[in-house]
Amino acid sequence: MSNEIIITLNSLIIGSLVLFSPLLFCFIFSFFINKVNKNFSIYVYSFITGLMIIMSTFGLIREGYDHMHEHTHDEWLIIVVITLGVIIGLMLTVLLRYIVIIKSKKEIHHDHNHHNHSDILYNISDIENKNSFWMILSSLMGHKIIAGISLGLLIYNSSSEIMSFNHLGLILISILHMIPESFILFYKSYEITKSKIKSLLITALSQIVIIIFMIIGAFAFYKIEDIAYWLMPILFAISGSSVLFVSIFDLVPEFIHNKNLSSKKWFSVILVFCLGIVISVVLSMIHKH
Repeated sequence: MSNEIIITLNSLIIGSLVLFSPLLFCFIFSFFINKVNKNFSIYVYSFITGLMIIMSTFGLIREGYDHMHEHTHDEWLIIVVITLGVIIGLMLTVLLRYIVIIKSKKEIHHDHNHHNHSDILYNISDIENKNSFWMILSSLMGHKIIAGISLGLLIYNSSSEIMSFNHLGLILISILHMIPESFILFYKSYEITKSKIKSLLITALSQIVIIIFMIIGAFAFYKIEDIAYWLMPILFAISGSSVLFVSIFDLVPEFIHNKNLSSKKWFSVILVFCLGIVISVVLSMIHKH
């Protein structure tokens, strides 16, 4: 069986898992979303924030460092490449934030004394404010593109066989990383649209982006194999720094902004946040293993 056929079959298998696994989770949750209250939303955002902060740093940026280290032991070159990726990621994210918030929308709150912040640090629980949705969507799309290329690399490296247990294990861990991302996108989409169908459609389209770049990566990797050793680390660093920025500026305000929680509930929110950190660390270590 030719490598092209094997790559195609692997792409179909992995693509099906990538598309339907996170989507199935969101579909099941959609039956209960009408019963969700504001307190539950705070717990959701605190958990996802802890998860994404570690995923962006210990996961993506570290993944870029490890990938670079596999091909060179020049520490200064590694530092330059990863730092360059982080700077590019932060610059692009800040620029996007400026365009979305400053240029495309007028200020939502006329009395900032009530919120103690300007709209550059808006509260994403304001449903009418769609800026945060676009920031979260754009950041996650950047990460999903990187995830798709990475899965394409995995397919390319296993082109001599349909599947192997080790590769399947890595794929399953990668999908576990995608579930919380897809969930936060679905949840935020529902807050904006109030439509389960539209929210599921947006989530499905975001997963299709992964599949598209996975196929591109699988079939085109051999053409960029000579530069992939530094290109992939830069892409990982760009994605990681972008996710980190959005996690802090767009997700943290969702559960920090609420000042009416009791001390007991605040403590539980902190515990959920810590739980997200722990789970993300475990998943990242399993993925690397």
